[in-house]
Amino acid sequence: MVSKGAKVLPAPGVKVDFAANGGRYTYTVTSESGLAKNWYVRILQKGPQQEGPRLQMLANNGQWDPRVTVYSDLDYNQYLTRYQHWNGGDGCYSVELPDGRLFWSFQDSFFGQVSADRNRTNNVMLRNAANVQLNKSLQSFVQLNPGSGNQSQTWIKYGNAAEDEDWYWPGAAQVHNGELGCC
Repeated sequence: MVSKGAKVLPAPGVKVDFAANGGRYTYTVTSESGLAKNWYVRILQKGPQQEGPRLQMLANNGQWDPRVTVYSDLDYNQYLTRYQHWNGGDGCYSVELPDGRLFWSFQDSFFGQVSADRNRTNNVMLRNAANVQLNKSLQSFVQLNPGSGNQSQTWIKYGNAAEDEDWYWPGAAQVHNGELGCC
């Protein structure tokens, strides 16, 4: 999807042969005001010596236009998969902090345990959550919500409201002049 009045070349629905272009293609997006920017897309196939996403083509069972090919990014799907503490949320936002760490905020979130077959057990749902990712490791997240597991508490509360009153769902955080401004 592009903004109202914007144009993309090649146009939506035009088939692009990434293989013929070394797995790369450049789209041109022109805004309604006429400002044109390039959007560079690169598809990597992971091999024994190659870094890049592991992609799995999804079968089209009639749910989308047959001219469209859809892939699931297996690496990205695993990125936030958790089996304890924070284990899922919606309304996800992230921003890089001045020291290179990443700040992640979420809206409705689950805290507790997840079984090996991906069923939530003994969880609590909270209205918002935040984590700081210390480095590129998939296990380097520090939970900012008070408490632990299903005893965790909402990260940001509106005044002295109870958990199920006056809900607060954070928006995108930004770094300005080296400081995090949130929500």
